[in-house]
Amino acid sequence: MSNYFVTESKQDHRSPQDYITEYRELFADSVKKQLMSDVPVGVELAKLS
Repeated sequence: MSNYFVTESKQDHRSPQDYITEYRELFADSVKKQLMSDVPVGVELAKLS
């Protein structure tokens, strides 16, 4: 019987600052995508009038 998955340890030589930078970029990209709208905001506001 074989293992379902195999994990291999990789050496990671990144500095803590590298992790911080990557996290900030990923977070900013995620927020930007969440703020996108499929219709302009003005169209939605016009429906309320």
